[in-house]
Amino acid sequence: MRLLRLFFTLLCLPVLSAAAWADCPDDPGLAVTYDSFQDRVVISDGAITHTRTKYEFATVTSSIPTGKTVSVRRGELGPQDCRDLWARIEASGFLHLEKSRYGAPEGLRHYLSSLKVVRGDTSKSVLFARNPSFEPAPEAFDAVSRHVLDLARSRAVDE
Repeated sequence: MRLLRLFFTLLCLPVLSAAAWADCPDDPGLAVTYDSFQDRVVISDGAITHTRTKYEFATVTSSIPTGKTVSVRRGELGPQDCRDLWARIEASGFLHLEKSRYGAPEGLRHYLSSLKVVRGDTSKSVLFARNPSFEPAPEAFDAVSRHVLDLARSRAVDE
């Protein structure tokens, strides 16, 4: 009986392992992190976490928050979601952006957004300091950020 169990294990283990990996992203180590004033989206190992912070202000003209509400949503991405995300990253040209920071210079008022993509040995981080008096975000940054936020809205659910 032990011999039969061992034979079954050795014969079926590769098949079972392949089936388990079929549910995981086929991109080696794809990880994406998007941060902004209100949103943080982390994608890693096929899981997605979206943390949204809603700030409350005493008056409409106040720039200092008096409180905040934080909500966290989690979900899973399928292999096709991850392939589509990687295709969007590549097609947008995000990995080939020349600078690591765009928008307003340091020291001036801005809302900072960051986007980091890691896949295997490839890594790219870009900061965008949003201020209407300065250059807009690179199209590649916007395209990938929008896609990441769309995935968070469609795949993550309230805890």
